[in-house]
Amino acid sequence: MIVTSAFIMVLLHPMLGAILPSSITGAFLAYCYPHFAPSGARKVILATSIFHAAINLVGWTILLWAG
Repeated sequence: MIVTSAFIMVLLHPMLGAILPSSITGAFLAYCYPHFAPSGARKVILATSIFHAAINLVGWTILLWAG
């Protein structure tokens, strides 16, 4: 599941410079899902949504700062 999630993340972020970061963050999010699953669906959705938002914030900050 983790490899599949990382691969899907790469497909959704096809820019050449985003392949490695999206692979890493896809694997991280795929790891977080089963980690929080025993705590219930609400906690899974909340945690992965917050992590995803934080990852996007960092990515956009880097893009805007570098550009």
